[in-house]
Amino acid sequence: MLLLAAGVLAPATAGRAIDRALVDRAAAPHPAGSPAGPVEHFSPEIFLSHVYYLASDELNGRDVGTAGIRRAGQYIADHFAQAGLEPGGEDGSYFQRFTVNLGRRLTGDSELAITGAHLDDLVLGEDYLPFPWSSDRPFGGGVVFAGYGLVDPEREHDDYAGLEVTGKVVLMLRREPPAWNRPGGRPSRQARFVHKVALARQRGAAGVLIVNRRPGAGREDRLVPFRGGSDDCGLPAVHIKRAVANRMLAAGGLASLQVLQGHLDAATPRHCSAPLAGVMVRGRAGLSEKGVEARNVIGLLRGSGPHAGEYLVIAAHYDHVGQRARGSPFAPPAESPEAIHNGADDNASGTAALIEIARRLARERPLDRSVLAIAFSAEEMGLRGSEHFVEHPTVPRERIVACLNMDMIGRMPENADLVNVFGLDTGRGLADTVYRCADRLDLEVLGSPSPTGRADEASFQVAGIPGLHFFTGLHADYHRPSDDADRINEYGGARVAGLVYEIARELIAAETRPAYHDVATYASLRRPGRQRPMMGFRPGTTEAGGAAGLLVDAVNTDGPARSAGMRPGDRIVRMGDRQINGLADFLTALRGHQPGKEVEVVVLRDGAEVRLTVRLAAGGPR
Repeated sequence: MLLLAAGVLAPATAGRAIDRALVDRAAAPHPAGSPAGPVEHFSPEIFLSHVYYLASDELNGRDVGTAGIRRAGQYIADHFAQAGLEPGGEDGSYFQRFTVNLGRRLTGDSELAITGAHLDDLVLGEDYLPFPWSSDRPFGGGVVFAGYGLVDPEREHDDYAGLEVTGKVVLMLRREPPAWNRPGGRPSRQARFVHKVALARQRGAAGVLIVNRRPGAGREDRLVPFRGGSDDCGLPAVHIKRAVANRMLAAGGLASLQVLQGHLDAATPRHCSAPLAGVMVRGRAGLSEKGVEARNVIGLLRGSGPHAGEYLVIAAHYDHVGQRARGSPFAPPAESPEAIHNGADDNASGTAALIEIARRLARERPLDRSVLAIAFSAEEMGLRGSEHFVEHPTVPRERIVACLNMDMIGRMPENADLVNVFGLDTGRGLADTVYRCADRLDLEVLGSPSPTGRADEASFQVAGIPGLHFFTGLHADYHRPSDDADRINEYGGARVAGLVYEIARELIAAETRPAYHDVATYASLRRPGRQRPMMGFRPGTTEAGGAAGLLVDAVNTDGPARSAGMRPGDRIVRMGDRQINGLADFLTALRGHQPGKEVEVVVLRDGAEVRLTVRLAAGGPR
């Protein structure tokens, strides 16, 4: 580990030790009066040395809230200080602190009491269990049974017909009648908890109790395990056992669940909704948020030129996913679920480049514009660190001219000299600058005019700030324990660092800042609360001059792509009415659709076109 001790860098003790001669060479100032080298490459050895430390087992995958990521943050801050960057965080430090919600947990306040049915001694975890997305407010009232809790005008089905729900607790069956299932027995979108709870909330319900359908042969009636948590659904919601529901129904004068379900599932369904006379419910989910502190690391280089009051952000995220109980959805079943996900490419590579670019720019002062070097945290949790910075900037937000973000730049294909740059049209003139700098370095750029919505530059784009994403491609080690430093192409990573550095120099010295180009359609997708469409496959590495379409490298085991019949090795050549020639085309096409909608996807398989119908799922914020 490199630490700042009395202003001197101590040799690394973890990972690969940095050669002192290389460190001294990188830290040395230019001789007096000499120009800064125009196209000088960064040291691959130093680049890789940073990656080896940040992706070492000692840091345990750099997950938010762990000792490993705190050490990583201190490592970055020490290098910023050694290079001469001022603290750009809060209270004269290099850190900008914020709280990340890691989910919800059960407290000792959970309760459920049912009067009128002799159910005053229910046991949490045995008889009932709140859903993690439940509201936590106390609830109570009379009980109404509302079948499956569904409304479908096309089927002329309304479980709420003739039922007064306002202020009542709604008891409903989980899922939907089997006849509503999609091919293969998969439940339709209407069977989702969020859809059913929303219907009850719209009708003024005080809360919902959900009970399983009749279990299949040899299966038990089990409660849904409480796992983490997510956003409050706006209504108290509790899962109860069938035995509890049957006692409530009997006390309220209704038939058993088995009989009622039989009526609801029949070829000619019978309306079974009714109030449960004399049955009252009182309860509370008993949930609390589990939050931890996260830290962005910010170093400042003050400009002294005519535009010193403007700021160029150069960024990379330094967190990763840690040691997960469950790995990537693409991981083979035999892979150890407890292995450390070191995240060498994602994103020790971008962080390594950030450190060295900041060091180089510090040697070249005075600068016409100021520079913020920012290592963001909690990117893997949904761009939390960059969103926090944009919402609470440490400099006037309107004075930020652009964001150059490096995320996964360490796996440039051998002998390809190829880098993806997304967001070229988010600032007028950016494309010309990128291609001009790439030509000087003999690099080939696969540029996309559109923003990706994939990484931290997205937070800036939504706020009206131009943003670029530098990226060398997805690979089979993405979000898997095998993303280790020994697989990094340090020469390619150093070359991408050189490209970002050259672009930064031009933007710092430019007479005018790049005017933001409106990407309103994209912004509406990225705003909080909006869910992006997801297909559920991993694209293959981008190929220069390769075969047509977008390669499907792996398919999520339970995602929409697998359900539609997509296979690894397929090449997506068309989505809807849009031709697909690569990842940028696919992402642009995907943003034109909404979660839950079906889209026709044409793939090449064994030389022939295969048409697939994919119903897009709702993905997370990244």
